[in-house]
Amino acid sequence: MRRMTWLFLAVFAAFPMLAKADDIHLYGASWADSSGKDGKGGVSIVWSGDKRQFLLRTDPCKEKIDSKTYGEHPNWVVFDSDGNNDNCLSFEFTWITDTDKHWDKMWAGGGLAFNNSWTNQDFSQAKALVLYAKTNSPGVDFNVNLTGAKDGQNTGTVKLSDYAEGKQIGTNWTRIVIPMASIPNLAGIDLTQVKILTFNLLQGYPENKPVYVHFDKIYFTDAALITPVEDLGWVRVPGGIQLIWGKADDSGVLRYLVTVDGKVVGRVTGAGKRSVKLLTQVLGAAGSHVLGVAADNGKTISSYESVTVTSAPASVVSATVSLAATASRPISPYLWGFNYMDSDSLKKLGGTVNRWGGNDTTGYNWKDDADNHGADWTYLNTGGPLGIAEKDKRYYKFVTDSQAGGATPMITIPITGWVAKVPPADLKDVKFGSFPTSLFPGQKAGKEPGLGEGEYPDGKKVWNNDPNYNYLPSDPVFQQQWVKTLIADFGSSAKGGIRLYQMDNEPGLWRFNHRDVFPKGVGYDELVDLNAKYAAAVKAVDPGAQVVGWTAWGVMELAGSNWDYMPGGVKGYQAPDNSPGEKWTDRKAHGDIPQVAFFLQEMAKRSKKAGVRLIDYLDDHGFPEVWGTDGKGNKVNVLGDFPYDPVLTPKQFEAMRIFWDPTFESPDSWCANTANKPYLWDPWVGLIPKLKKVIAENYPGTKLSMTEYYPASKSYYHGGLLEAVNLGIFMREGMDMACDWDGAHPGNYVFLAHQLFSNYDGQGHKVGGGYVNATSSSADLYAFGAKDATKTYAVLVNKNHDADIDTTLALPAAASVYHTYTLSQTSGKRIYDSGPVAATGGQIKLDVPAFSAMLVVAQ
Repeated sequence: MRRMTWLFLAVFAAFPMLAKADDIHLYGASWADSSGKDGKGGVSIVWSGDKRQFLLRTDPCKEKIDSKTYGEHPNWVVFDSDGNNDNCLSFEFTWITDTDKHWDKMWAGGGLAFNNSWTNQDFSQAKALVLYAKTNSPGVDFNVNLTGAKDGQNTGTVKLSDYAEGKQIGTNWTRIVIPMASIPNLAGIDLTQVKILTFNLLQGYPENKPVYVHFDKIYFTDAALITPVEDLGWVRVPGGIQLIWGKADDSGVLRYLVTVDGKVVGRVTGAGKRSVKLLTQVLGAAGSHVLGVAADNGKTISSYESVTVTSAPASVVSATVSLAATASRPISPYLWGFNYMDSDSLKKLGGTVNRWGGNDTTGYNWKDDADNHGADWTYLNTGGPLGIAEKDKRYYKFVTDSQAGGATPMITIPITGWVAKVPPADLKDVKFGSFPTSLFPGQKAGKEPGLGEGEYPDGKKVWNNDPNYNYLPSDPVFQQQWVKTLIADFGSSAKGGIRLYQMDNEPGLWRFNHRDVFPKGVGYDELVDLNAKYAAAVKAVDPGAQVVGWTAWGVMELAGSNWDYMPGGVKGYQAPDNSPGEKWTDRKAHGDIPQVAFFLQEMAKRSKKAGVRLIDYLDDHGFPEVWGTDGKGNKVNVLGDFPYDPVLTPKQFEAMRIFWDPTFESPDSWCANTANKPYLWDPWVGLIPKLKKVIAENYPGTKLSMTEYYPASKSYYHGGLLEAVNLGIFMREGMDMACDWDGAHPGNYVFLAHQLFSNYDGQGHKVGGGYVNATSSSADLYAFGAKDATKTYAVLVNKNHDADIDTTLALPAAASVYHTYTLSQTSGKRIYDSGPVAATGGQIKLDVPAFSAMLVVAQ
């Protein structure tokens, strides 16, 4: 994992109680923090003095907390300005970009403990979380989630704007009502033991401008509030407009009122009825119309949610898509994979693989449930305590959670020879890690008290740390005991147990991310040796298990080892990579062939000698370096997380050619303009077919996986379209396994893009069978096909931002009925199912909306 995973494990002191002594149900502000430092990049939180806390500002919300909560559950009031001298909570920051535009600086967050002692509250009977917010910068947004009594017990996140009146935090006080039923993975915590409400700032907020968000009247309630409908959207259908909305909790709702341009035109009744077709004659004159929906409980009507629609598309172009008669290859069921996904989301996504992996797993000590966070977080050790029960260990919970979600868990086996120690119980004011300031004074301060970054202010690194200080030696026997324990608890791979084991994570980055235990890096021979020894240990106790080998971080590692990018000599590893000296020494010593070819050749030899296939998958992580300029002239990695940009977004679609097209060029990319290019860049454009060719030539039968890839623009609508294209490419090019790294989250469009392939109807049905070649006559319309025993599938992605595409889909055989499942920018955060449509013959006429993804299922 090259991206930083922010793990905020420090214990922050609660803010002093500001309420009067008799207002014991009103609690003070707790903590706020960010990844920016002193305004020199990233998000700079305005702190109260030197404490990382929310500020308290005089700007009270005048709305009242419902009387039922005050009367029956006063302890459900988390924060109320009436008890805090009219002071609301203030989250204030500036997103600085003039000195540092690197995305991993963009974190800020805060949390509220429910009282000064950080003890727990019982919200098991609550129906909703209510709060009020206002900002000077509409568009700013937060995710919130709940934390239970113990570390690691968390719900999924909810975006505040999804439940705010007006669908955004406004410049005036905005009520936000989050039904408890809409919070993902509520089963992840005990609702009788809730400890913290956490806020996480989302991306997309203004740059170089002071921003504030005020919060007030934060409480839980079991009152039957009549809240607005949610996620109002629409799609154009024959004869009119289909209006669609959501309601996480419709208890007490008798009907929904529907308006056109402010006039009530209909009432929709019946539980679960959240859609209505408005005929063209009801809409009235051609042009734009405002459609509204409100909830009505017979006594009160909620505020209206509204959308503006046009009765006809602004522009239409035509295209033909033809599907081949026969499948070219089977589609792997393991393409629908994730990393650390919770069980509830796995069920909704139809996830088939869930990976325990990333930087933290390189030093994971299964015996004591301890790990080290490496360079991502100050080389900090966490976990334990000693003697922890097996069922309470994180890996155990991960396995049970994955299996409960219907996914195959993948376990990463550490192979560096070191695993983390449990932090000593007697440490009070400092943290336990690799570079304590007590042993190495003068370092740059780390992110935890008592720890440094392992680097001095002049940029020189600490090289003489002793791993025995905070690590324990590990070997294949120790890791084999873990596999035996997993078999004892969950069965062998043949009997429903762990079927996938991965050989560590990104060894080419150990000399950076884990230089506290592996400072000299890893060469050709050692990489093979470590994979072979630990894979053999797994296979010896579970011959049916599949081993995922190497886990390279990218094309540099495929081309050569660590030693190829550093100067030669005994202490070459201590010199910066751009230091003078001979390079590519390791590659030249091994016949001047790429490291990936050597690895495969040697694993084939080792497997033959061992009498068992040691490596079943070759794994390479998919974080392509494709650079270009955006609409403001900024040079960026176009596959990063960016909002829609008419200049940049087309380049994002184009950039995915790097996975399959050998003619693709990226002249702005750093790796296309260095002395490494003859070794590195040209051979690996068209990555998937090139790697499959190398596999076929050197270790036939090995499958190809990508257990980390990062969907572009995951925070924005078009990120869902990009992911749909990504998954289509994986199907077409014959990838054997792929795992999304932190792209899909409940409520975002990447999540919906996954569902379009792996749970399109909400009943667990997936695109599958064999891949069918699809040909599109339009460069704007991506097309991917599939066919199983009973159904034919076509995935169509219209990247044209402004024009619908009138599409003729030519099927390989006649169909009698079909469904379309559509993800569009107008239909809200949902996949819209057209319902069964009669088909005649082998052609289907479709309107693929502008900037949309559509799955056609015909039979």
